[in-house]
Amino acid sequence: MKTYYTASEAMKKLGLPKSTFHYLVRKGDIKKLTFPLRKQAVYPKQEIDKIAEERAAMLAEIATTPDRLTFKVPNQDELKQLLEIEKASYHEETIIPIETILERLKYNPENIHVLKDSKTNQVIGSITMSPVKPEILQRLII
Repeated sequence: MKTYYTASEAMKKLGLPKSTFHYLVRKGDIKKLTFPLRKQAVYPKQEIDKIAEERAAMLAEIATTPDRLTFKVPNQDELKQLLEIEKASYHEETIIPIETILERLKYNPENIHVLKDSKTNQVIGSITMSPVKPEILQRLII
């Protein structure tokens, strides 16, 4: 019986993009092993399978309770949670600092909405909306 996954097998099992998978490995949330005389790391099958099962169970529970997820204007703690998600998905240099976000929110306090899981009190995503001048919107529509 195979006891380890390759990185690509683990990513597929977990349903994660490469950037998120490697971020979680760097963070220590996913354990990797590198054997002597091998370049490629492997990932314990038992651990990956457990994470995949937990993730599937959470997604199934969310699917059965649609009011569990809500979009809302974030407070400062929720913005910090959002930045952690972005660090898992994007290069550090492309992430807008929280101070800049807070400054922008002074001009448009509803610019960012976070998707929040009310059961776990965790931010799980976001959407950013920017106002468009009417003349630009008109050109886009035509």
